[in-house]
Amino acid sequence: MTASAREKKTRQQSRVTVRPEAVWVAGRYIVLAALCVLCYSNSLRGELVHDDVWAIINNPDVRPGSSLRNILSNDFWGKRMADNTSHKSYRPLCILTFKLNILLGGMTPLYFHIVNMCLHCAVTCLLMYTCQRCVFENNRLAFITALLFAVHPIHTEAVSGIVGRADVLACLLFLLTFLSYIRSVSGCVSEDSLPFTASPYSLFFSLLLGTSAMLVKETGITVFGVCLIYDALVLCRKPLVYHLSGSRLRELLYICSPFIKRASLTSGYVVIIMSVRLWLMGGSMPLFSEQDNPASFSPHFLTRFLTYSYLLPFNAWLLLAPIMLCYDWQVGSIPLVESLGDVRNVATLLLAVVMITLCLHCTSALQKQDSREVLVGLLFLVFPFIPASNLFFRVGFVVAERVLYMPSMGYCILGAHGLGRLCSLVGRWGTTVLSVSMLLLVLLFSWKTVHQNNVWLSREALFLSGIQTLPHNAKVHYNYANFLKDTRRHQEAIHHYNIALRMQQSVTEGALQLSNSSSAYLTEGFRYPRPYSVPPSPSASIHSTPHHSDVEDEDEPYDEDEEAERDRMNIKSPFVLGTVPDGKKEQPQESRN
Repeated sequence: MTASAREKKTRQQSRVTVRPEAVWVAGRYIVLAALCVLCYSNSLRGELVHDDVWAIINNPDVRPGSSLRNILSNDFWGKRMADNTSHKSYRPLCILTFKLNILLGGMTPLYFHIVNMCLHCAVTCLLMYTCQRCVFENNRLAFITALLFAVHPIHTEAVSGIVGRADVLACLLFLLTFLSYIRSVSGCVSEDSLPFTASPYSLFFSLLLGTSAMLVKETGITVFGVCLIYDALVLCRKPLVYHLSGSRLRELLYICSPFIKRASLTSGYVVIIMSVRLWLMGGSMPLFSEQDNPASFSPHFLTRFLTYSYLLPFNAWLLLAPIMLCYDWQVGSIPLVESLGDVRNVATLLLAVVMITLCLHCTSALQKQDSREVLVGLLFLVFPFIPASNLFFRVGFVVAERVLYMPSMGYCILGAHGLGRLCSLVGRWGTTVLSVSMLLLVLLFSWKTVHQNNVWLSREALFLSGIQTLPHNAKVHYNYANFLKDTRRHQEAIHHYNIALRMQQSVTEGALQLSNSSSAYLTEGFRYPRPYSVPPSPSASIHSTPHHSDVEDEDEPYDEDEEAERDRMNIKSPFVLGTVPDGKKEQPQESRN
């Protein structure tokens, strides 16, 4: 056999050995995409509900004839960013996707849901690729991570609710930014010098992608912090450990110059875009009311500190065991933690112990140059949640499930890492038991996701689910009562209005308001307290959704701008708590499904 023949045979054999691995990899991506479609296929029948109405239907910026200049100068809800009543949520790229959706498919909800589902598929597949390249050495653990992420029920609000596209798309750009930054750093690492910037174009592209993530949703900017810490503790770890003990400061600065240049460029860029962001906000923060975030309005520092601290394990529990999910966690859903004797402080202490343990394990692993799974898991879990933690500024919610979409990546990474460590400690039978348990968990999460999608199919299903999940929340009764009023089910509406009134302990300016006449009570209901920075509740108007009551007069002229403005201006005198308008007594009638 000649040398050329042997070389040809060797090439053929190498192709045969590589092909099965490529098939396995492609098969995993197909399984992930199919699982995403199976879990969210029932959401395609959903309407535009809740915040979708004000971000899409009643938002003039998404209409085909609107100017692109308005998108760049207005907030997420179509109000001028410089306006004191603006929500200050600057997300022009997300609004552009809504506008493109309408240009291609009109206002049909199906096409909005298809885009959201496809984006979730893309994020899931990209997460597995990221874990294969930057996190796990075992590709099976990367697949398990993506598997958990694909079916996690906490994602239903972000994927089934159209407004959640901001979180899903920002997560996609978050991962692309991270990968582009890693690509810009040289993979050749020696103990003599830190890795240099191999591709300045990839570095600048990562800055562009990170900016795009921020322009989709504000949490996207946290990716830059993740990139810099990963660069310092993973990519530059070996030479840093080698030189920290024996080198002088001047030598150390010279050796670290490649990383210092990257860090300086990235940090300076972040300062610039944050300055521009604050300039667009008009130098002021958004205005919220006490019902949006009660803890932030408490005059006692201890109450604020304990409540904010408790919200951390509460969100962690939603990731760990997403049993009770709701579209609105405001108005008494989570009572304030006002004393050190509150039993809920135990949950805060347990989370603190777990996080400290993980940090110590991460530090030990980095010193031994052992693994990076825990570090990346913590970075992906903690950093995207920082803007929602009330640490640096007040946020307009107590708990919002869709903001956990990005942090859930870290949870899934840590879960897969824990499974891998347990499998390495137990024997063959133990590994089998753990594998079966993980399969059952995936099936359980899938069932919960499919079930939770049904909640987001219509206004009635969404508001009724809120009452079933949080019956002590006044706002969910208010929303459901408005839906009943819109569908001419007046007695049931009165019943839930009165329940909401009884639950609301105080009435202040802008609080629950009823009209003074019975006719106005049935046609207008009452307005629930809301921050001046956001539009009125979409359930407050019969025209707030295209799927309104069929008994409405079809010949009635309707202008969306006029109706939205009428809802904003329709503020009546406060009604005294505990009474009902003349001729209208509380009816003990139960709400119908």
